[in-house]
Amino acid sequence: MERKISIEELSSKPAFSLTAGEMAEIIVSKLNITHLKEPIKLTSERKKINGIQGLANYISCSPTTAQKLKSSGKIPFYNLGSKVFFYSDEVDAAMQNQLKMGGLQQ
Repeated sequence: MERKISIEELSSKPAFSLTAGEMAEIIVSKLNITHLKEPIKLTSERKKINGIQGLANYISCSPTTAQKLKSSGKIPFYNLGSKVFFYSDEVDAAMQNQLKMGGLQQ
């Protein structure tokens, strides 16, 4: 069972070590947002996706399409040296956002 971390504890963590959910929780609390169009999901189902081929497998597309999505900035990504990786929760959110905005067309 995970211990609930207070906003004060989260605020003292370095930004690079925060998950997307933790960052969202801080933002919501600091802005005093009382309602949102969509609830923020704080989930532990985050998985690291390694490389363009891994992204292509995850979203069921070709490696070329995955590279185009990454290069266009439609999918958030991280570089560690020459390696690229993604987080499944961020990819899911980006895909949902793109679908709401009219699709993923290039």
